[in-house]
Amino acid sequence: MSLESIVDTATQLLQITLRANIGFAELSTANDKSVFTAREKNLIQLVNHFEWVKQQQCEYKYVIEKQKPETKVRTEHALVRKIDTLKNKLAKQVAANFVKNKAFSDVTADTSAIILNELVQERDQYVSEFLLMNQELVKIQSELSKVQLTIIERHRDNRELMKEINNASDISNTASSSTNTEANALQKYVRSIWLCI
Repeated sequence: MSLESIVDTATQLLQITLRANIGFAELSTANDKSVFTAREKNLIQLVNHFEWVKQQQCEYKYVIEKQKPETKVRTEHALVRKIDTLKNKLAKQVAANFVKNKAFSDVTADTSAIILNELVQERDQYVSEFLLMNQELVKIQSELSKVQLTIIERHRDNRELMKEINNASDISNTASSSTNTEANALQKYVRSIWLCI
């Protein structure tokens, strides 16, 4: 695990911790999966539809009052029959789900407190893990700074040694070049003597 990934993870945990709600709060279900079953959703839709039907009934009554008396009777009977069938369907759904809704409401209150408690414990666990990782990170950073200082000192020492080596080689090159010049002159003299002989 690299130092950068540890820092990124620690930063993300800190951000999550800082955004967390403290204490009891209402659980949001807007982004989460729905806590209602399909039947319960249908029941809610039927209740909403029943309210819509009531509103439509009021509107139709207003329209019917303005129409002719014979058309008014036919339309009114059709609407009453339609409203009665919708009421019957809604009553059947309510009766079928009454016990389930009662049990669900009792369980939901207890469940939300349990879920909230679990979430708080999970958050606390993440915070403690973050603090441990942060301590490790501080130790690693201090070790890193020590190693960097040691490397800098070694670089300085190496530069000084290189300067000394360069100075020594310059001195030896100067000495060897003067020695080489004398040796070359001596060889030329010896050759000239051999050539003369």
